[in-house]
Amino acid sequence: MERFEARVDKSAGPDGCWLWTGGTFKTGYGRFYDKGKHHVAHRWLLGELRGEHLNWPEERGCHKCDNPPCCNPAHLYIGDAKANQADAMDRSGYDWTRTHCPAGHEYTPDNIYTHPTAGKRCRQCSRDKGAAARRAKGAKPGGFKTHCLRGHELVEDNLYVHPKTGNRQCRTCKNLRHSKWAKAQRAKAREARAA
Repeated sequence: MERFEARVDKSAGPDGCWLWTGGTFKTGYGRFYDKGKHHVAHRWLLGELRGEHLNWPEERGCHKCDNPPCCNPAHLYIGDAKANQADAMDRSGYDWTRTHCPAGHEYTPDNIYTHPTAGKRCRQCSRDKGAAARRAKGAKPGGFKTHCLRGHELVEDNLYVHPKTGNRQCRTCKNLRHSKWAKAQRAKAREARAA
């Protein structure tokens, strides 16, 4: 415990965040080495205070302050993943009742994904942002092509849409590739019979 406390800055006082000054994980949580193993600092502390290590993944070391390097026992509690996520969402101040994104796109099942801590996200806005970033790098504007590379028009009777990937292909070119492949297979079969 003395080694642990030597790496905690308690200058914020009893009500403030006690920041971990040692090494950290990429997530910002403190990293503490004890008994041949690296531990998440605040989780190790909760286990030591309780007298036994937390049972991962059922038990989590949760922060009331949403500050990953904080190791103030007054800001920590033991909870499960659902409680931790719900607590973070409540503290985020996000309005979960919204029906449209700030750009006006409706939150439909096909146009929404839920970020664990940042609330609802609009898929259309994400696509638009990605397209703008690609254009800024010099890419041509998106959209469906009207002709294939060989110049065949991609109209309804000449368009094949892959059922799993949604990729659009020219049926004429697809048939030409298949004919070429079938011709090569017949040639191989003739060579095999002749040998």
